[in-house]
Amino acid sequence: MKFLKRIWKAISRLWNKVDDFTEQNVEQALRVTSGLKRFLESPAADILEAIIPGNVDALVRKHLLQATNTAVTALGIVDACKGLNDREKLLCIINELQKLPKDGRDAVLFKLAALIAKYLDKNKLPQSSYDLLVQGKYFESKK
Repeated sequence: MKFLKRIWKAISRLWNKVDDFTEQNVEQALRVTSGLKRFLESPAADILEAIIPGNVDALVRKHLLQATNTAVTALGIVDACKGLNDREKLLCIINELQKLPKDGRDAVLFKLAALIAKYLDKNKLPQSSYDLLVQGKYFESKK
């Protein structure tokens, strides 16, 4: 029980250090990966509209696409998707993710959200902090 209390204190300290911009980046990253998950579960949707809603500002959309591309490359699941345009690359990534079991896919999507948040936040925090923030924000949204 002491171990869990120490973890909770560490998470609380981290959350108190996070500024609004970082929190917004975590929320954007979760929206992208939630859209990607919805697309994986219903592949009839348009990939770009599914993961990045049309009402998102063009500059934000561009940054989200760049962040997604960077994060997916960091995950190493895009070797089969090199040299494609954005739409083709996203479809290829979807195809690669669909090959994974559901639990594995969910784990990759969580990590993807953390990497996107880190990229959007200009690497202000260590990767483990983004991992915790994404999980915390995800579970907070499920309450």
